[in-house]
Amino acid sequence: MKRMAFFFVLLTATCLTVKASQDSLQQYVARYKFPEGSPVNEINIILENGNLQITSILGNSALEKTTDDQFSIVAYNGTASFLRNNAKKIIGLKIEAMGIIMEGTREEGNSHEDGKIILPIKFPIPMIPTDL
Repeated sequence: MKRMAFFFVLLTATCLTVKASQDSLQQYVARYKFPEGSPVNEINIILENGNLQITSILGNSALEKTTDDQFSIVAYNGTASFLRNNAKKIIGLKIEAMGIIMEGTREEGNSHEDGKIILPIKFPIPMIPTDL
């Protein structure tokens, strides 16, 4: 009976640790905008299956944490460093990969609690015939 109780305590502690890890990664999830002329205009950081992913028009990659606020961009042998203000709030993202260095700002209000990015819906403008 003691072994079973120990097993349940260990299982609960493991689940809580995994949940805390996902919650700490959630703080990075957002859309980051980069200045005009950068190789990409925006990068999305998402949480997928408990792991951070970086997505852009140039491709996707897993992110692996190396130090506080710094991650390895696995597929591109680069680094992603999250920038904070004096209040410790994440305000930007610096990317160094394949000889490119770029810094972008975090956009607020674009992420969803499950780690997915909410993209704005764009409706086509209806064409009005001019020959009527």
